[in-house]
Amino acid sequence: MKRTTKLILSGLLVLATALPVFARETETDSITWDQNSTALGTSVTFVPEHPIYGLSVQHWWNDFGIDFTAGGHYNKDWNGNPESYICASIKPQYQVFKTDPTRKSMTKVYIWGLAGVTGSISTNSVYVDPTNPDNYATKEVTETPFDAIAGFGFGAEIICWNHLSIPLEVGFAGGFPCEPAFGFTGSCGIRFRF
Repeated sequence: MKRTTKLILSGLLVLATALPVFARETETDSITWDQNSTALGTSVTFVPEHPIYGLSVQHWWNDFGIDFTAGGHYNKDWNGNPESYICASIKPQYQVFKTDPTRKSMTKVYIWGLAGVTGSISTNSVYVDPTNPDNYATKEVTETPFDAIAGFGFGAEIICWNHLSIPLEVGFAGGFPCEPAFGFTGSCGIRFRF
């Protein structure tokens, strides 16, 4: 059984890699920068103390682009208290260099700015009378610390096969006022261009 499965998978791999060799190039196979200017995918930005991740939507108008990312999660901490985290950001982008499109790939280099918000909503149980250890009465306290995010940097977007987009970005970013932090940031993602 294992030998048959390995043989079938090897055959499929050879077939998948060999088919493009025999493909005929036509005029419609060449790609341009004007095609597929909108992208949808996932993105993560590693801002110190304030990660931004989630669904990403990007659109380019000639040399100017906008990227919007929003996401969040819900979980319970080790005490069983619920906690939600949300984040949203917008990145204006300006293209400074692009390669000539080939049949399979193209790359653009751009500078970006970042503005956004991150925050959490958590409910914790606290003792009503912390000075009396015999009193176990608790009450629910909801905390909602939100921070503004700002940053800048440069990035490169690699587009393969006219639809697969891989953005890689570096720069500096930080958040304030609840958890102030500023430092080096990196961002990556994967998107489908259409």
